[in-house]
Amino acid sequence: MIFLSVFSLCSCGMKTKSTSSDIVDISPDYPLLINGVNIKRCPQRVISLSPMITEVIFSLGSNDRLVGVSDYSGYPAVTNSLPHLGTAQNPNINELIKLNPEVVLTSISLPKDATEKLTLRKIPIVIITGAKNYEGLQTLYLNIASVMSGKYAGKTNADNTLKYINDKINTISIKISDEKKPKAVIILSLNSAVATGDTLAGYLLTKAGAENIAQNAQSFNFSNSDLISNNPDYIFCSEKDAEKIKSDVSFSKINAV
Repeated sequence: MIFLSVFSLCSCGMKTKSTSSDIVDISPDYPLLINGVNIKRCPQRVISLSPMITEVIFSLGSNDRLVGVSDYSGYPAVTNSLPHLGTAQNPNINELIKLNPEVVLTSISLPKDATEKLTLRKIPIVIITGAKNYEGLQTLYLNIASVMSGKYAGKTNADNTLKYINDKINTISIKISDEKKPKAVIILSLNSAVATGDTLAGYLLTKAGAENIAQNAQSFNFSNSDLISNNPDYIFCSEKDAEKIKSDVSFSKINAV
């Protein structure tokens, strides 16, 4: 019988306090170029307009310097206490500027007017695209960690965090390696956040060898009805959400329960 597996993959050892906020902003760590953008010093006020980038910042332990996030950011739950500043496609640029960021991170280009306002105020905009393979994941982590912690300290932090992630993935891969590719889903928060195909957690689930039933959805949005109709073999979630799922009759007929 396939069981409900209780494990939050995307937490990846998330820390609650930054390991890099005490970096001294002098050579050789800074200044540095990331995707053509000059980062002069270790930023203390960072805005992320990408849920994926926000996930990575938390997993790196640099979240104490995050002062604003995208409207799509809902994981980890603590992001709900941060100012939500619209999306990369339609940022609330006036509110963003009021937060006095030292750098803005995004996975796509911002609208022309938003870019002009930030450029006028000499606020760097760093575009860091998502990962489609492991090499891309390494680059993703290295770029974000370098912005947050500097050239050398950032590489160390990125390497250590990726090692932790790989250990998690290998643990899951061993469990499913002898089976037909199972359908799975990561519930980050029941009724509000599922690891869709455009998220880091969704990528890691696929890399672990599973078929992510939320692969074609975006921005953590995947309804309970869609989850039930796709009938996953495995559900990865917190113990609290696992108990809710087990006690909810609407989930009773899916394979994972």
